[in-house]
Amino acid sequence: MGKIGRGAACAVVALVALVGCDGSGRGVTSRADRNDIKVTVEWVAARDVDAVCKAAGAADGERFEACAASGPTTCTIYAVQPRNFEDRAALQALGHEAWHCFGARH
Repeated sequence: MGKIGRGAACAVVALVALVGCDGSGRGVTSRADRNDIKVTVEWVAARDVDAVCKAAGAADGERFEACAASGPTTCTIYAVQPRNFEDRAALQALGHEAWHCFGARH
């Protein structure tokens, strides 16, 4: 697992606006409300994401493709690294989890 730098973290934030969710707001109970948080991304092999997410505290009973574990001032996203800019599923999962890091809930 690797970590991304500050520039790549900014790109993750930009992804939220581009591919984070479908934009309809369906199922969202709160919008992002955290402005000062350090986001770290850890790349995980696709076969390991579900187990890593559950070990990080995600609810059992669901299958996870990515997840975010938040603290008061930090948030770690566990996700599969996108293969390229056309890997929309991986980019959407990354943006979705980044949105959670900033306080959005569903």
